[in-house]
Amino acid sequence: MPQACECSVGLGNLGDKFAADNIMRVPRMLIFVNQYSIAGGRNGIDLSVELTDASVQALIDQSNKSLRWHFLDELEDVENLRADPVFQELASGRRQYIRQGVKTFTAAIYRRNPQFLKQIERMQCPTLGVYMIDNCGDLYGMISSDGATLYPMRVGTGSFSSNLVEMTYSEEQKVMISFDFDRIEKDSDVRRLPKSEMNADLDLLSKDGLYNIAPVVVTASVTATSVRVEMNYDSGTAITPNRLEGLVAGDFALYNVTDDASVTVDSANEVSPGIYDLTILTQDGDAGTVTATKSGYDISTTSFTFGS
Repeated sequence: MPQACECSVGLGNLGDKFAADNIMRVPRMLIFVNQYSIAGGRNGIDLSVELTDASVQALIDQSNKSLRWHFLDELEDVENLRADPVFQELASGRRQYIRQGVKTFTAAIYRRNPQFLKQIERMQCPTLGVYMIDNCGDLYGMISSDGATLYPMRVGTGSFSSNLVEMTYSEEQKVMISFDFDRIEKDSDVRRLPKSEMNADLDLLSKDGLYNIAPVVVTASVTATSVRVEMNYDSGTAITPNRLEGLVAGDFALYNVTDDASVTVDSANEVSPGIYDLTILTQDGDAGTVTATKSGYDISTTSFTFGS
């Protein structure tokens, strides 16, 4: 919130030769991130280290979820407005400034399904932060007191909400999001990290959030030397999910829980789009797990029993 007036310090200097350098454009994308890592440190961008395509992708793929960047794109109908300041009306008729008004962000993401809403609802984290990206690929956050770090903007605890607005005869289906910024955040601390000051290989506007994949083992097609697995997205119809295609043997990881040992996947034959027959050495009736690793995807681990 704004600093109280300190007469001994004097008024602010208002030279504005470079005032237009940090004007914030309408956000096109958001990056949600936890304010703090699981280790307790505050997450932020070290401004002494250049952002590159590889470093940003590593944050998207980060296995430590407390450090992960979650991109949300294609924002429409954006409003980022601060309410009027709060004043106390004194008996003399004079007004006394109390605090700045709450700043609220709202936006719509069109043509999104209920499964997408389920993921958005998980953003109701008590320590949520957010970076904003404009149509030019510039990034906005909150500058640290020493100017060395660009922190995500703090989202007010409990203020995040989302809802599905279904299609009408004149409008597409959309998911609406809304949140308040924490009252301790000051607009005067917002800073822009322009695309020109990132590595030339990085285009934030081309980035996407992770996709959830849940492996489903087809029990009827499991033998001692073969495992059939469907790599299902969390989207699709009530009967047929969308599936991840194009995986190879090296993407999969099988584990024999009974023997406490990794199982080598010799081959992965895609028998149908997103359905794979994995060939392995004999694992006679043991308990096992299967997962996979691929950039851009968050793939869960599924337990099953090897055939005999």
